[in-house]
Amino acid sequence: MKTNETSTLPFWLAILALIGINVFLGYRLFGSVGESPKARHDGGRHHQQHQPKDHPASEGPKYIIIERLGLDSAQVQAYNLLVEDHRSQIRALTHKINQTNARLYGSLGGQPLPDAQAKTILDTIGRLQIQKVEINLAHFRDIKALCRPDQQAAFADLAQDLNELFSPRRPHPLGDGPKRPEAPAGPQSGPPPSN
Repeated sequence: MKTNETSTLPFWLAILALIGINVFLGYRLFGSVGESPKARHDGGRHHQQHQPKDHPASEGPKYIIIERLGLDSAQVQAYNLLVEDHRSQIRALTHKINQTNARLYGSLGGQPLPDAQAKTILDTIGRLQIQKVEINLAHFRDIKALCRPDQQAAFADLAQDLNELFSPRRPHPLGDGPKRPEAPAGPQSGPPPSN
């Protein structure tokens, strides 16, 4: 039995990673707080001036995508329909995921679930998370299909930046982030540094 549990560990870790990614993407798409997504997207390549709160870019990735792709008014109308459909699908799936998670975590307060029942719930969560990723992928394929040939290069650039667009801004490894405190002077515990 131990071997079977060990062989399924990577699968469950992947499922948990998918859950985390999708919860994060859902948050970024539907409920970001703080600085505008375009400012988070900056990454040193796109310089963002401070935008007033009523500026469309402050409303989320939707407007960043419109701007970066240079969508015309007809494309924007079609894109808005795609966004509404996508949001509807993601909300429904997120609701199912939350209900399934509630069943799993709700069991912690009482009698533990039998392993087979817990595995069935985890399998369901995994399938739902995969569906969510598939919906997101199809959404971006639909956006690509909206683009004219002269916009395909902009879409290719955008596709490279999607992860950054939907993730919090991280400090650059060579700077631009908070400084680490200096090590205290005096004797240090542990092995001496090797040369």
